[in-house]
Amino acid sequence: MHSRIGLYSNTFLLLQCTVLFTSYHSPIGLTLRDSTTSCAFAAAQATDPQTCKEVDQTCAAEQTETCHVETKHNCSEKEVDYIQKMTIKSSEERQSQIARLKELLTRDEQNMNATLIPWIKQRLHILHGLEGIPENADGTVVEDAKSVESEKQRTNSETIRTNKNNERLITIDELSQHTTEENQIWLSILGKVYDVTTGISFYGPNSGSYKFYAGRDASPCFTTGKNNAEGASEALEEWEGKKLMSVMEWSQFYEKHETYKFVGVLAGSKYYDEEGEEKEVRRVILNKASEAKAQADKEKEEKKKARLEKKKREKEERDKKKKKV
Repeated sequence: MHSRIGLYSNTFLLLQCTVLFTSYHSPIGLTLRDSTTSCAFAAAQATDPQTCKEVDQTCAAEQTETCHVETKHNCSEKEVDYIQKMTIKSSEERQSQIARLKELLTRDEQNMNATLIPWIKQRLHILHGLEGIPENADGTVVEDAKSVESEKQRTNSETIRTNKNNERLITIDELSQHTTEENQIWLSILGKVYDVTTGISFYGPNSGSYKFYAGRDASPCFTTGKNNAEGASEALEEWEGKKLMSVMEWSQFYEKHETYKFVGVLAGSKYYDEEGEEKEVRRVILNKASEAKAQADKEKEEKKKARLEKKKREKEERDKKKKKV
């Protein structure tokens, strides 16, 4: 009787885990195979080691081993597919993918569904294997001592400067270097710098229709569409308020965007001085734009009110005619 109850219990646990496996697919492309099968095998082994053996001869290995990239041993079908897909990519493309996945983990691990994190790390494991990058037992990269020291020296020599508002100071030269996915794509509008790498289809160096904006402040171009050096150098402070409204609205677009991230202010530029203090010309531009926006909103509201009043009068006149009839 006890053995039968144990068997039912094991089967129930196995089915529970199997349901999880078959009903959920990770949006990053790897199924939850290892997690869910291990769940079933571990549950079965906990009460009856023989159950695990009967279900799958590789059970013990799947609980302790990860996908072996070179031999594809212990790899799921999805993992094998990913290995094949990444194998035909160039080393540069794989390195770029590694950088993006690491950034995703660093940026979003606090808010990400915890179930997804292991599978992003599994992708990193596969990419590290293809690139010949050694890993520690916990999946972290084995750092070369010289590389670590070099990185420390580079970091120390490039101390990040901030202004009194604790906003990072970006130089014009630094901004100009950020025009590719590998190095991140930055742009500046009214002196505020944003990371728009997630919009590579718009700002990328090869096919982006807005690639001119990457690596520079081209604020006037957002209104005129003159995407060249001459267009970028137009004096916004000489524009009328209505024309400036578009630039201000684009600036607000980047500020509120879900994936574009604020990086800092463009120090030593037209809009911020060397210490990252806002210049008078920027305040003048924003004040003119804000006043024009307020006036435009007022006029819009008045027109709306006039339309409603007109409709009301027309309805009253129709009602009077109906009564006379």
